[in-house]
Amino acid sequence: MVGSGHPRTMKIKKDFHGKGVIIKCLKTIPPRKGGITADMTVLDTVAGWEETQAVFQRYDAFAGECICCNAFFETIGDMAQKYGLDLDGLLADLEAAAMKKT
Repeated sequence: MVGSGHPRTMKIKKDFHGKGVIIKCLKTIPPRKGGITADMTVLDTVAGWEETQAVFQRYDAFAGECICCNAFFETIGDMAQKYGLDLDGLLADLEAAAMKKT
């Protein structure tokens, strides 16, 4: 659907790791042009490519806490620096997940 010119609607209702954090987002998201970059927020990334949520969940073990719970509004670059994550590896994993659906 990336670059198709059709808006898509994303519904997010998740309970992250049983902590009772429920995020509800019901909005039209324009198609993404280009890839995932370090200056995008975790929220923008998950909203644009739902498949990337699983990547952030895998990185929770390295971060020592739930990234989507505690760094949702941070940029990927800032979040990677905060948790000492390999930014290039994370971006590659996010891009790979995003490409699975396209």
